[in-house]
Amino acid sequence: GDAAVYVPPGDSLALASSLRRFANDRAALQGLRSRSTQLAATSFAPEAIVQQLSVRIARLAGLQQEQ
Repeated sequence: GDAAVYVPPGDSLALASSLRRFANDRAALQGLRSRSTQLAATSFAPEAIVQQLSVRIARLAGLQQEQ
C-alpha cells in the first residue's frame, strides 16, 4: 500500500535511497507519516481487532461460513 515503503531484504542501496528521499522531501515524509498513522488507527483500533477475532472464532466454531 501507500502507507509504507518496501525495500528488498538485504538491499542496503534501496534502503539508503528511500531514506535519502524522505530526508530530502519533507512533504513526502509527512504524507507517508499521515497515511501510516491513519492505517494504524483504523486497522489496529480495538473495535477492528475484536471484529476480526469474532469472525475467526465464529468460523472455527462452525457458526459462520467463510465468505
